[in-house]
Amino acid sequence: MSEESKQTRISRRNAIGLFGATVSGAAAGPLVLGAGTAEAVPAKSEVTGLTTGSATTPVQGLHLTFGADPRSQMVVSWVTDLAVKNPRVVYGTLSGGFGATAHATTKTYVDGASGRTVWVHHALISKLKADTDYLYAAQHDGATPDAGTFHTAPSGRAPFTFTSFGDQGAPSVTWKTGANPADASGRDFEPNATPAAADIVTGVEKVGPLFHLLNGDLCYANTGPDRIRVWHDFLANNSRSARFRPWMPCAGNHEIELGNGKLGLDAYQTYFELPSTETQPELDNLWYSSPCRRAATSTSTATPAVGSSPGWRRSSGRHGLRRTSTGSSSACTR
Repeated sequence: MSEESKQTRISRRNAIGLFGATVSGAAAGPLVLGAGTAEAVPAKSEVTGLTTGSATTPVQGLHLTFGADPRSQMVVSWVTDLAVKNPRVVYGTLSGGFGATAHATTKTYVDGASGRTVWVHHALISKLKADTDYLYAAQHDGATPDAGTFHTAPSGRAPFTFTSFGDQGAPSVTWKTGANPADASGRDFEPNATPAAADIVTGVEKVGPLFHLLNGDLCYANTGPDRIRVWHDFLANNSRSARFRPWMPCAGNHEIELGNGKLGLDAYQTYFELPSTETQPELDNLWYSSPCRRAATSTSTATPAVGSSPGWRRSSGRHGLRRTSTGSSSACTR
């Protein structure tokens, strides 16, 4: 695939025009996915055989994380309510179109409270060009693709911006089935839901960082009556930003959910695919690094995570950004 040596950064508005989608996370129309310029097409794509409005479980909660090398690797992840066939991501550049495919692996977990199964698909895209814009669309057989863009990290010494906060929560109140909102008490609803969880995503997009650090106590699903729904609300809300730039999470105490694995972290470890070096399954995705070279300038917005949440630090040496697990607050230092 030929690529221009220097490309213009893709704006969200340009991405919307290319994909026929909205940044609120609505499904994109089917796309011509062969080599060449991306082109939106009507209800039926003869190239992909996908039909808009299929009864197949849709792509949900689309989000990005860096691979082990943020200059050349990106992971595209999404959630489905059922098992699906052939989950995959097509991707390319503005000049080359959707000329390549990365097949996804699927992780599942069974929620210990409800007994329901969750399927999450992760496609690792490798051999990318540093400091370059890419288009991508996530799909599985029978479903409408959902799409986004991303920019790879620069190579060598170069400025970049990142944002960081923790304790986000979900924007919508999740009620217990059959609960009466006018006379609710106890655990009939998720008490940590707040509209601010939506506002802060807008704030990240106003900054437009290369990546975002999500520092523990992500959505408080462990405190609500329907943990899966809280996770889905959280991912759908964040997808307004996380489909355009990696959101790199770390687990806090509120990611520990009763009955979900040896450490209670099955949900967190399933929803995210991170460049972990751990060999024990129960520790997968809990310790990892994805180094960017030291920046000339950087910006940190919002608030750091609480003391109980593992954090990130920005080292001044060759390792760049590296996650710490000291239990201290997540300050970003030079």
